[in-house]
Amino acid sequence: MAIHDYNIANQSFPATRSDINNALAAAVSNNSSATAPTTTTAYMFWADTANDVLKQRNAADNAWINVLTLSTGVPSAGAGASGGGTNKAFWENDQNVTDSYSITTNTHASTVGPITVDAGVVITVPSGSNWVVL
Repeated sequence: MAIHDYNIANQSFPATRSDINNALAAAVSNNSSATAPTTTTAYMFWADTANDVLKQRNAADNAWINVLTLSTGVPSAGAGASGGGTNKAFWENDQNVTDSYSITTNTHASTVGPITVDAGVVITVPSGSNWVVL
């Protein structure tokens, strides 16, 4: 498990080599750690080992988005609440859309509302796809 700030400082050769190796270890492990990296970049990944979740930074670099469960590879999309068990009987979604989103071509999306879309946020629904708000 490794996290790195991806800043290779001016330093002696052995320390530089070690710093580069540590940065590469962090990159290939998706920044795996029980705590979030302190230095972040838009779209970077973090394997949150404390919560068993692969996370990715959003475009504004101000929040983590859950991508999937590390141990199973099951996507986190929308959350699918499990309550006290393991079945995904409920679908949960946020009540406010703060980032622009494009529905994948040839797929459909649903949201339980009411839903608020922030000013300047664009939801793109390609031809042949649908977005249903219930």
